[in-house]
Amino acid sequence: MSLEDWLNNRWLKKHLTSKAEISELLKKIKVNDIQLKIKEISPDWRLQFTYNNIMTIASIALKVSGYRLPVDRGHHEKTIDSLKFTLDINNETRIVIHEIRKKRNNAEYDAVGTISEQDVEEAIKIAEELKKSLLSWLKDNHPEHIE
Repeated sequence: MSLEDWLNNRWLKKHLTSKAEISELLKKIKVNDIQLKIKEISPDWRLQFTYNNIMTIASIALKVSGYRLPVDRGHHEKTIDSLKFTLDINNETRIVIHEIRKKRNNAEYDAVGTISEQDVEEAIKIAEELKKSLLSWLKDNHPEHIE
């Protein structure tokens, strides 16, 4: 499988991004990072900010690669899975991110107070690793999209 196969399966659409679009998405990550430093915010919301960063990182990598996911059922799962093609993350990391997604969904839609500080710290660690990978990948392969 490849992103081109995903395009042929209509799981993706072609997308022409710009430096401005990527800059705005990177700013979104910085804003979430600021929110994460406020310890008075509940773990549920801190996980939400971290998850948003993970999704934004994956979205940036897809857009810079020339694709985007249509917003439909399962687009979060596919966004996460696309990281194996864009940033070359391993299966173990993808599985952990999917677990973060499930915990976030539960906290968002079903039950308040289910997220522990340990859950948040694990998610932050993954998001930080992904952010480093993204910035390195952009610098090495797509410097036209960063400042």
